[in-house]
Amino acid sequence: MEINNDTEVFYAVGGGIWKGTRKAIHAKGLKIDPLSQDFCPHQWLDESGFVDPELMRKYRCPHPSTA
Repeated sequence: MEINNDTEVFYAVGGGIWKGTRKAIHAKGLKIDPLSQDFCPHQWLDESGFVDPELMRKYRCPHPSTA
């Protein structure tokens, strides 16, 4: 299975360390750190739109294909 960094994610400001989609961060009532834009595989997101921290620690983000 090919995995690409296809999902835009950000760190949230306040309320602990969260990394997720814009929608997930706003749903938690948090603000987005605009300087923290990153991309990760959509398979790393949980049902609420946040990145699974264990997957982030275990694997490095694959580089998007340039084909």
